[in-house]
Amino acid sequence: GTMRQVQTGPTALMCLLTGQALDSLSLVGAEARIAGAALMALLVAAVSVLLGMLRVGSVVNFISHTVLSAFCTASGITIGTSQIKYVLG
Repeated sequence: GTMRQVQTGPTALMCLLTGQALDSLSLVGAEARIAGAALMALLVAAVSVLLGMLRVGSVVNFISHTVLSAFCTASGITIGTSQIKYVLG
């Protein structure tokens, strides 16, 4: 069945990618990881503002529905397979 409260989407993928980026920086400790995530968020915000000012978002109009659907499906597979090691122990 479905639940309104539990929805997988781009947020889960972004959390997974953020965690992997922090792992690759060898940040240990909660404070260092929080600071790294905050810095990464500020950098992404700056790039997003820059791309918005340059009107790069209009490129999305040329991406077909099939490609966007495939991206969402691949994201779900990536999230699922990355969590198998935690489920199986």
